[in-house]
Amino acid sequence: MKSFLVVIVMLISTISFAESKETYSVDSLCTGIGESKLDPKNNLYPAKVIFASTSRDLYTDIHVTVSKSDGTFVAKIFCDAAWLLMKLDPGTYQIKGVDQKNLERSCQLTVKSSGQSQCVLVWPEL
Repeated sequence: MKSFLVVIVMLISTISFAESKETYSVDSLCTGIGESKLDPKNNLYPAKVIFASTSRDLYTDIHVTVSKSDGTFVAKIFCDAAWLLMKLDPGTYQIKGVDQKNLERSCQLTVKSSGQSQCVLVWPEL
């Protein structure tokens, strides 16, 4: 019985690892705090999601799920900064963010073939 449980735990660990590897399929960058937000390479990312509170303070530590407008899963990303930059193909995406208190916010983001598109997710004050 003990060997059986060890095999199950190993199998679950393998599945979780495979899922987490697949979920980070988008080139992304968490930034937006201090001087890092001034880095010119930020403009190379056509999608920008800003996390903020109702008082416009920056918000961090957000679990983000990105899906296409038809519901197709794109990526899951944890961001420990106030901006999430992503290299997404042109199209419309649904962005969902969940903070440390499990409060969810969402926005629709339409990425164009040039320039940077953005949406802002706003949470209430802590």
